[in-house]
Amino acid sequence: MDDCPEWDKSDVELVKQLRVSCLGRIEKDAPNMLHVDFANKYVGGGMLSHGCVQEEILFMLCPELIVSRLVAEVLEDNETLLICGHQRFNDYVGYASSFRWNGDYVDTTDCDKWGRHTTQLVAMDAQV
Repeated sequence: MDDCPEWDKSDVELVKQLRVSCLGRIEKDAPNMLHVDFANKYVGGGMLSHGCVQEEILFMLCPELIVSRLVAEVLEDNETLLICGHQRFNDYVGYASSFRWNGDYVDTTDCDKWGRHTTQLVAMDAQV
């Protein structure tokens, strides 16, 4: 987009029913919902080098997401990346320095007619 919309000045309804929650874990408590990764302009954050918080944990649980770094290394301020069909393979405990792998995970998310998981993730940089 060249001209970014001024969302704060709009009175247009986006949807009739919208659920936004800051409770629970994105990978556990929000099945069949659009997930938003809003942490870093580098997709996946520090998952391959340092850092182990929300974004990095999500990418470790769903290692297919790591491939997104090959197609979108740095997101511009007006860009988002939509990733569809990722599957969760890992379970975990802890957070940040206490994060630990806790075994395999069997993903029972619904699949579409081509056998892809119906998961969708929108990645964006966390701007003010």
